Order: sequence, then C-alpha cells, then structure tokens
Amino acid sequence: MGYLMIDEYFGNLLLTAIVLAGFFVDWLAVGLNWQKLKPITKPLPMILLILWTILLAPNHGDWSLVLLMAAQIFGLIGDIFLLFPEKGFLFGLAAFLVGHFFYIGILLVTLIHQFQDGVEIVRVPIKVLLYLLTSGIILAFFYWVFKPLRDPDKVRPAMWAAIQVYGWVLAELVALTVFFTLLSQTQTLYQYSLPIGAFLFFISDSLLAYNKFIHPFYDAHLWIHMTYHLAQFSLAVGFLSMI
Repeated sequence: MGYLMIDEYFGNLLLTAIVLAGFFVDWLAVGLNWQKLKPITKPLPMILLILWTILLAPNHGDWSLVLLMAAQIFGLIGDIFLLFPEKGFLFGLAAFLVGHFFYIGILLVTLIHQFQDGVEIVRVPIKVLLYLLTSGIILAFFYWVFKPLRDPDKVRPAMWAAIQVYGWVLAELVALTVFFTLLSQTQTLYQYSLPIGAFLFFISDSLLAYNKFIHPFYDAHLWIHMTYHLAQFSLAVGFLSMI
C-alpha cells in the first residue's frame, strides 16, 4: 500500500470519526439535558454527515448522489423544524417524508437499471415475496402499536392521516432496501447497511410517535436521536457504496 492510499485511508477514518463525534456530542446534550446547547447540537450531526458525504463521494458522482444529498438536506431541515416540537412537528414530518421519497427514488431508478441490464428472472419471485412480507410485517406492527390514535380524542383525524401516510412510506423504504439488497447482483458488505439504516429509521420514528402521542417514556429523546443518527449514517454508507 502506497503512502497516498494510507493517507486516504486515515483521512477517511478521521472524517468518519468527526461525524461520529458530532453524534456523540448531541447524545450527551440530550441525555444530560443541556438546553442551551441543543439548538446547536441537534442540526450538527446532519451538517457533518452532509459534509462527510460530499468529501467521500467519488468525483464522477451521478444523479444518485444528487438524490442522496437532497434526502440528507431534507433530514437536516426536519431536524431544524423539530427544534420547535409543537409548531414545527408537521413541517418536520413533511421534510422527513420528502427525504424518504428521495431515498426511495434512488432505489427504484437503480432497480430499473438492473432489470434493463438483465436480472435473472428466476431470482425475482422469492425476493418479491420477501419484499411483500417485510412491508406487511412493518405495517401490521405500525397499526398494532398506534391503534389508539384512531380515536379522534387522541389526535385529530388529519394528524392520524398524516401519520399513516408517513408510516406507509417508511414501510416501503424498509421493504425496498431489503428487496434491493437481496436482488443485487454485485452485493457488497456495505449494501447491507441499507436495510439496517431503513429499519433504524423506522425504530426512531416509531419511538418519536409513541413518545409524543401514546405514552412518554424515560430517555425517549436520547433513544430517538441515537437510532436516527445511526439510521442516516447507515443509509449514507449504503448509498455511497453504490455510486
């Protein structure tokens, strides 16, 4: 290994360490309730992750890099809105929803290209069944946990409708990452971070909704932040491995 490759390796390692340090600082601020630092530490992780993506992305990055950056930027916007949990919740929800659509867009366009290049048809049916099974299990869990929200005394019907739309889109993201990873002809270890990241996103948002609408629980915001940041990082790793 030449000196250039060693420098590049340790440079990437340093950038990653900085991002993870940004995560940890926010977790400390949340866990120790550092109110004055929260407005700074909450958007910091996504700002660092966006810079990390820009610096590690290949110079020949294509449309998928643009969509990845857009998804991360809307994640940052969602974080900023959630600094104002009462007035900004719906706007934050909408921002994260748009971000999910960008993630889904990367997967769908890549899958279309794979089918155009010729995927063995015999490999498809079982993967479709697993995709449907994954989506079905997630949605069944979603409606089981959030069944109380059907009561208009709990939340307004419009809010419940918005939560359902978000749940369906997030379930689609998780199922698509599973389908894509299993179907990919050039699987790498990094691609398995896609379903991991999508599933962590589902956990994070489920914890957020449960804490806000069903029953507040101890250290909820810490667990929400931890799973959310690891979700965004895992998705970034997985999508960058495809570019």
